Amino acid sequence: MLMSARIEEDGMRPRSLFFFMAAILLAAGALAGCQSAPSTDRPASDDLLAQAPAITEGLDARGLTALLEAEFAGQRGDFTRAARGYLSQGERYRSPELARRAALAARLASDDELLNRSALLWSRLSPAAEEPRQLLAEQAAAHGMWQQALTQLLAIDARNARAELETFVQEAAAAGANIPALIEQLKAHAETYPGRPNALIAMALLQAETEDFRAADRTLERVAGRFAEHPSLWLARSQIAMERHRFREGLEAAQYGHRLAPDDNRFLLAMAQAHLALGQPDRAERQFDRLLTRMPESSELRLSLAQLYLNHHAEAQAERLLAPLVARKDPPAEALLLAAMTAERQARIDRAVSLYSRVPPGNRFLGARARAAGLLVDHQRFEDALTLLDRARSRYPESNADLLELELSLLDSAGQHQRADRLLDRAITTSAPDNDALLFMRAVRALESGSLSAMERDMTTLLERNPDDATVLNAYGYTLLERTDRYREALQMIRHAHRLEPDNPAILDSLGWAWFRLDRHEKATHWLNRAWQAQPDEEIGAHLIEALWLADQPVRARRMLDGMLERFSPHPRLDRLLQRYPGLQSPTPSTPDAEKTDS
Repeated sequence: MLMSARIEEDGMRPRSLFFFMAAILLAAGALAGCQSAPSTDRPASDDLLAQAPAITEGLDARGLTALLEAEFAGQRGDFTRAARGYLSQGERYRSPELARRAALAARLASDDELLNRSALLWSRLSPAAEEPRQLLAEQAAAHGMWQQALTQLLAIDARNARAELETFVQEAAAAGANIPALIEQLKAHAETYPGRPNALIAMALLQAETEDFRAADRTLERVAGRFAEHPSLWLARSQIAMERHRFREGLEAAQYGHRLAPDDNRFLLAMAQAHLALGQPDRAERQFDRLLTRMPESSELRLSLAQLYLNHHAEAQAERLLAPLVARKDPPAEALLLAAMTAERQARIDRAVSLYSRVPPGNRFLGARARAAGLLVDHQRFEDALTLLDRARSRYPESNADLLELELSLLDSAGQHQRADRLLDRAITTSAPDNDALLFMRAVRALESGSLSAMERDMTTLLERNPDDATVLNAYGYTLLERTDRYREALQMIRHAHRLEPDNPAILDSLGWAWFRLDRHEKATHWLNRAWQAQPDEEIGAHLIEALWLADQPVRARRMLDGMLERFSPHPRLDRLLQRYPGLQSPTPSTPDAEKTDS
């Protein structure tokens, strides 16, 4: 199970980044004799179903028909139908090969429920098989069920197969898993299978994750007592030493591990990491060159190595490493971002702006343009920042509204509100008169400036174009609740929005608040509680507390307030609520009101 790529200004913690990169090496099959960890990438359909042998014996007419339909569905690319067909016949004939074909087809269909059912059947019919357990572990981890995922991997480890427990626990810890519970699982497994050291090594890594380094040392000493020459022991020792800033010790452990397993690329990585920490970038570069020679086509490895260089302020080496990626006709967004960060650190502002401006459309697009504009503003080049965003709007019309919003924010931050309003008016009347996103943006700006009539004019136009726009209905209705006494009119809009999107937390909150404004406090608490269950944020919680208080349920209101005061920091909405209702503050046990219960 590989961690998704993370490219950040401040980088990852050294050990987290190391294990992310180690997972890249594992997935690429770069470790001699090791089975790679389960991958979250969807394999190509040309390979997957072809791997599973055809089932041609013991079939009656119904079974043969069902399998032919599944096979034809797979060939047409209807992998969901293929998976269902294979699964039904796998259950009927108790065939692990059919269950396997079902799992492979379900994976191609990206159908998690079908994949889970197929893998469970495959695992039951073929208890010794590792692949279905890997699939089940991958599925459990994807849904944050880390203990279930570990159970599957430990079953693989129990059969003397490599389960990549060390990589798994690092991913789980980074995702916020329950570390003590995972440690207990690993401890029990190690006691049951004393001949398998990887559970103890993984346990030590988790103990180090909680900074219980003494416990981690004791655990690794247990491993060393029987498995002193086990390479994973020395890899863990190296990384835990690095976490404790014992860089020389980390280097020596990595060097010893490399002598034990010269084909294990993770030790090259560990040695390079230690050299960087020791201020020896030239020595680190030699190790990185060896890695890149072994894996010349891995862009992901090159990006991760560059991130490691940046973490240790080796900008020149990072730039050299990124150069081949940046020079491509269609460079990866992550390469452009890292190269731009490198240029920023070198105070090469024009170079950084140019690189940020090349980031292609996608989830990094807007952030890169915002950073480029921000850099120009920071260097007193305000008009250049506006020009950059204006040109981006012309080049990427599909992102016009988002880029315009950045431009408006820039003008507002400089106090040029009238210029921002004129820019938006011009965009609506000339370049995009039918752009609902821009009209909605102007309505919101009008409200913020205190012009309710201008806001209503644009909202009315939007609803004339699309009477079933739930977002507009909710925003308009909620505004009427907050700025006018037209509560019944607001309620009708919000109820219409609710019919369109019955599970939308924002709409549920507005619906509850409408009933609150109409003094129907019991009804308000019903809808606000539903909104809170769907999205427990401070605004919804403050609404619910106020409704509970006025519905004469002080105990529930105070209990919820106490919990939210601990949960949110800062909590401006709760502070304002307490100013309006000082009695909400929980009374001391000695006061009579402390014993009062909800009616």
